[in-house]
Amino acid sequence: MKKKAVTLVEIIVAMTILTALSLIALPAIKHNSEDAELMKFRHVYGTVSAVVSELIDNKALYPEGGFANTDSVTMRNTGRQFGGTTKFKNAFKEKFNVLEDDITINESNMPIYDMVNNSTNAITTTKTSSLECFTNNTGTFFCPPNTPNPTGTSMLKNIYLRVHVTEKLTAKDAIYFAIATDGKIEFPYRIEGKFDCTKQEYNKQSQCKVISMLDEL
Repeated sequence: MKKKAVTLVEIIVAMTILTALSLIALPAIKHNSEDAELMKFRHVYGTVSAVVSELIDNKALYPEGGFANTDSVTMRNTGRQFGGTTKFKNAFKEKFNVLEDDITINESNMPIYDMVNNSTNAITTTKTSSLECFTNNTGTFFCPPNTPNPTGTSMLKNIYLRVHVTEKLTAKDAIYFAIATDGKIEFPYRIEGKFDCTKQEYNKQSQCKVISMLDEL
């Protein structure tokens, strides 16, 4: 029996059908991907909230002054020492099952903390161009910053914890958890030089959708 040859017309028709199907499927795939990202950030928010609460409630670690306290302490149960500008960073990291350490992000103007002037109430945001991150068994990247030693004129207001739920470590994929010294968590809608979810050109970004979702929790 003779095999029927595939004609050029049939190939074109098949390619047209495949193209049409891919155009239909791509938006659904993208939507599902965004939904998965939102759900992962929701889970991360719960994890970060629990860890922050545990740290702030540990009076041996932070006897007073919340996360502004940089006094050195030795933990009785582990013998580990925490203190100075790396106190929050190392105490936060200890709560996770760390898979990889010292993943460095090099990027200009990454916010790390806010200071408030005692006399004028003016807020100054300190930024960095290099941030060390670690990842845990969920594949989430956490980038806790160093914190300042206290001064006579200014006090720590917020710590900016940068988080990524994928291996894409670019600015548009980052969510910042603004953690107050008393442990309260907020999500800034605007970070100068990074994003501004109050502007129309940004508010359709997945980054702004995540921030909006987290702010409702």
